[in-house]
Amino acid sequence: MNPVDLLLLVLVIVGFLAVNFFVQRSARSEQRRRAMTRAVQQTQAVAAADDEMPEVADMRKQEAAASAAAPLTSRHVTRSRFFHSEADLRHAIVVLTVLGPCRAREAYEPPGQ
Repeated sequence: MNPVDLLLLVLVIVGFLAVNFFVQRSARSEQRRRAMTRAVQQTQAVAAADDEMPEVADMRKQEAAASAAAPLTSRHVTRSRFFHSEADLRHAIVVLTVLGPCRAREAYEPPGQ
């Protein structure tokens, strides 16, 4: 495997990871948008019911605020990026190109044979 093939392989993998990242990001933003829409609808329903009894209206407002905040919290810790900048990514590509393919897959041949 020559360095050009290795570079192309790395670029394909990085491209796949980038596409995956943007698809997941758009899905999360869509989920947040739906949660905000639901929260607005609940708030409007509570505002319409304010004329009933003040105690019930206050309880409904507290429940709506609590349920609106719940979907926006994340259960997992976000990880930092592996490559913090484009310079780090370029450096990694250069290192992969210089090191070449893994020699552990080749059979050991003692010198002189």
